Amino acid sequence: MGNSCSGIVDYLKYLGGLLTSGTSITNSTNITYITPISFIINSLKANRYNITLNTTITT
Repeated sequence: MGNSCSGIVDYLKYLGGLLTSGTSITNSTNITYITPISFIINSLKANRYNITLNTTITT
């Protein structure tokens, strides 16, 4: 099971990006790649997707 497309939020619960991939180089080293949400939104708008963000994060 992977974590790809998981939302990454900060301590104020703002969505900062989406986890896109990761790898384990060694047993003690992991690399995780996150795509900034601003890049995703701008890419969608540039391709004429009409998006509206309505989110609620609960703990």
